[in-house]
Amino acid sequence: MNKVERCLNQWAELNNVEKSDKYWVTAAGAIAFVMHEGINDKGGQPYYNHPASIVKAMVDLGFGYEYRSVAYLHDVIEDTDADVDFLRKIGFPNEIIDAVVAMTHNDNESYFDYVVRASKNKIAKQVKMFDLKHNSGLDRMLFDPESMEMDLRRMAKYVIAYQFLSGKIDEKEFEKRIKENNAFFKIVLKYLS
Repeated sequence: MNKVERCLNQWAELNNVEKSDKYWVTAAGAIAFVMHEGINDKGGQPYYNHPASIVKAMVDLGFGYEYRSVAYLHDVIEDTDADVDFLRKIGFPNEIIDAVVAMTHNDNESYFDYVVRASKNKIAKQVKMFDLKHNSGLDRMLFDPESMEMDLRRMAKYVIAYQFLSGKIDEKEFEKRIKENNAFFKIVLKYLS
């Protein structure tokens, strides 16, 4: 039985349970835990720690259950075998599903298009900002010779995306800075090689 089937079977047993705000956060956390089970991040830490850290930061600032549920689920469609139908079968409210879909970076989509799309959903926009903060943490970057260039490129991209999502720059400036960032790192690579 794969992870998706395992989750669906467990939630079928809870069909008659009252679906409170706490229920959805707990369900999202459990699903994130199961779906990311056995997966480590680039630094070798259990991947589940990433969404759990975002949720903790959101709890500390008083964000509601929808935001915390999306924070747990934000990488489930993108990085596991789960899909939108899976979230629907579990019974998540449309508001949560729509935000998770908005936060899912599609394979054929540029980073610019992805962030602009996520910015149009109020929950996805806030969760993405927390995601960027957590991903930009120095403790999440490897900074070893093999990954230094990718870490620096990713960090710069995250800072630019955060500037856009927080309203410090508009969409046109966001696009310009993303393009400049890509061009800059092509030059840096020449010097690092």
